[in-house]
Amino acid sequence: MKMAMIGNKGEEVARIAHSCAGASAICGMVSLVPLLRELERACQEGRTADALPYHQLLAKEFLHTKEFLTHHRQTLLRA
Repeated sequence: MKMAMIGNKGEEVARIAHSCAGASAICGMVSLVPLLRELERACQEGRTADALPYHQLLAKEFLHTKEFLTHHRQTLLRA
């Protein structure tokens, strides 16, 4: 996704964001969904300059999700 953002490929970023939002919702990573939907909307509206800040927010939120899952996986393995 980041390469599409850097290349100013708004349609591609919107498509990727749309797919990731659906997958995130299905997997229960609901905190990512609003950010992905906003990114998708911004790109559909031609506001590709707004894409990089969304990517940074998404990266931060994804890291939080990864840390949460890692912690709970370790808890389950110890049980």
